[in-house]
Order: sequence, then C-alpha cells, then structure tokens
Amino acid sequence: HRYGAFISFFNNYIIIFGGKNKKNELLNDLWTYSIENQEWIHIDLKNIVNKPSPRFNPSGEIMKSYAKLVIFGGE
Repeated sequence: HRYGAFISFFNNYIIIFGGKNKKNELLNDLWTYSIENQEWIHIDLKNIVNKPSPRFNPSGEIMKSYAKLVIFGGE
C-alpha cells in the first residue's frame, strides 16, 4: 500500500519510486513491475551515490538515451 509515488512506464516495465506507506512514512525505494513476467522487482539503491531522498508526490523523467531516472520536487 503506497500513495503519492512517481509512476512511469519504460520498456514494458512500470517504474515506481517513493511516496508514502500506510503508516504515512516517506519512502525512497524503487520498484519495477515486469508486464511480460507479471512480477515485481525491487531495485536496491543502497550503493547509489546520488540516491534521491524520500519523497511524496515527486516528479521525474526517464532519460531513455542514458537509461537514467531523474527524480525532482515533491515533499
């Protein structure tokens, strides 16, 4: 259960970042949903240098030519 997350679509994957959980805690985790395999995949960000801080209602953009996700704004 989460709400206020960034959601996008890229190469047959649904991308979800951040938002709040049912305890109203801010999140900064990244998940993808494989439409082809119908499964959720958690992307581990603990070793990412520029890991975004927890965000509620963030905006973002997938930079397809660089295969990068840029997150900005939000609470």
